Amino acid sequence: MWHTGVMGPAGGVGTNQYARKTGRSRHPAVPSSLLGQARTKREIERLCGDIWGTTCSVLVGPPDWTHDNERHTLEQRTFAAQVPFQPLSLLSQLAQDPAVTVRSYIAYQPQCPNDIMQQLAADRSPKVRAAVARNPKITDDIRANLAVDSEKDVRYEVAGGLGCPPYLLARLARDPRTEVRFGVAMNSNVPLETLELLRHDDNQNTRFNVYDRNRERVPASWLKEASADPGEGVRWAVASNVRCPRSLLAPLSRDAGGGVRKAVAKHPRCPPELLLVLAADRDPDVRSAAAVRCADLGRLQELSRDTRMSVREGVAANVACPSKALDRLSRDEFMVVRLQVAVNPNCPPAILERLLLHDTHDQIKYAAARNPGLPRATLAMWELAR
Repeated sequence: MWHTGVMGPAGGVGTNQYARKTGRSRHPAVPSSLLGQARTKREIERLCGDIWGTTCSVLVGPPDWTHDNERHTLEQRTFAAQVPFQPLSLLSQLAQDPAVTVRSYIAYQPQCPNDIMQQLAADRSPKVRAAVARNPKITDDIRANLAVDSEKDVRYEVAGGLGCPPYLLARLARDPRTEVRFGVAMNSNVPLETLELLRHDDNQNTRFNVYDRNRERVPASWLKEASADPGEGVRWAVASNVRCPRSLLAPLSRDAGGGVRKAVAKHPRCPPELLLVLAADRDPDVRSAAAVRCADLGRLQELSRDTRMSVREGVAANVACPSKALDRLSRDEFMVVRLQVAVNPNCPPAILERLLLHDTHDQIKYAAARNPGLPRATLAMWELAR
């Protein structure tokens, strides 16, 4: 038996009683034999601990309990390694566990002391060393040693860590492995000087991270250069940036990539003349994005007859959509299109009344009932008839 500090008669609380008393399911790491010793909720919580992260007193056992595999399964040891605020003696034992999974969880414990972290940073398993690198509480000395690790996955975790100092990020930005440089570009704390180096990286995914993860920081001059980048993802990141100047939106609206043109159509600075052009784009995703914001009534009438459901849905969501188009869309075969009509703040009262009283979907009825444009008398009559 484990030492739990709780001794009670047989016939205590079983799994079902535990669930009824605590509102939780028993964790598989806690055996039924131990749970049967408890008779009260307090004793149950002393046995099982708070599964969601406060304590795990049940697993504080004899000094060598982690090596008694007959009594303590891998599942139980793994569970113990995940619970925070464990005693130092237990952390030390679990840090020497033969299972890589257990040592990896200990390596990520924020309360793990520095000497154990140093021990795990030299672990034979790269998974354990990578878990140490992910830990935000490690010292810069440990992080510096891991930054020159022979395994790229370990260096990648160092590069992506929020606590990584600028000098290490600058060093890792010159790493020969693409994955490591990719991780540096994802780090929100990377200095602008390091981003300057990475924006010319050979890998387009790294360049994408420079512009996508650092939208508020990249200078306008970089955006202009990146708008002609050979990588479509980089050009998309430029077109999606709210700081992208209008002068760049026009050439990006003619981009070969449909995702780039769609980003232009969704851009808050996109001028009306560009929206009018994009509303006639060959790509239905671009047309649907432009349909939401296009203000040309004639083009909206055309789009309300589009063969693609997503385009008609975009027209129905447009606050500038004319009443004639809304009337047609309120009879659309697809429920999502009619739903957008029902929530449109400029939907005429007559259309809202028809959707409320005659549509076959309750979701559309309730949406029409919540629309401020619905006459109160109609709403009151509908509520009385329910």
